[in-house]
Amino acid sequence: MGVKSRAFRAIIGERLRAQRRVIISCSVAAVIVAFLQPHTIVHARDPLEADLLTRFVWLAGPVFFCGMLGIVAAIAQRGGDRMRQLELIELSAPLYGRELARATAVAPCVAAVIATVVYWIAQFVAGFAAAPTYFVLALASVLATTLVALSATLRRGPWRLFYIVLAAVTAAIAYLLAVYADTFGPVPKSLGHYPDAIGVATELAFCLVVGFLALWQYGEALARYDPIPER
Repeated sequence: MGVKSRAFRAIIGERLRAQRRVIISCSVAAVIVAFLQPHTIVHARDPLEADLLTRFVWLAGPVFFCGMLGIVAAIAQRGGDRMRQLELIELSAPLYGRELARATAVAPCVAAVIATVVYWIAQFVAGFAAAPTYFVLALASVLATTLVALSATLRRGPWRLFYIVLAAVTAAIAYLLAVYADTFGPVPKSLGHYPDAIGVATELAFCLVVGFLALWQYGEALARYDPIPER
């Protein structure tokens, strides 16, 4: 257990060092977009419409842009001499495919989390304070999107494009659930004082299930992955 733990931490540390420029670039991009994103909410008399407009404004930017940054961070895990060397070294680690997948998934997830956090910090600094709930929803969506995109790093051609599109679809579905899920039917009386509860719970549950399945599938594919391409 001690050897595996040390190998796990070593892989995470090397991946983070190798991807520090990606992490910094994603963070800078998130700050810039957060300052530039418009936050004007059109006045609406209907409370439901006003609530939808509020969620639309506060979630669209971080969910889609930070989700895109998560996809970029995931794709950056493969390619280049430095990453190829890491892949060859990691094959000698005393870890199973699923354990190796969790270790290699940390770096892009860290990049995605930092980008999302600095996005919201930039919004606060700019004077647009949003409820913490929106941050949690955006972060869950970004992490699920990043984990789905990881499978694209082990594919070539159309299959790689398929997983990138699937990651984008994941972000879109999470966004729609967060914004519109509690408008599809009557809210139970027990949740009457929490009108967003259904949307929050539905989106978080979706992201949890998708993220788990994506990481599991990535581990299975990584166990069969050969970092030495055929000539």
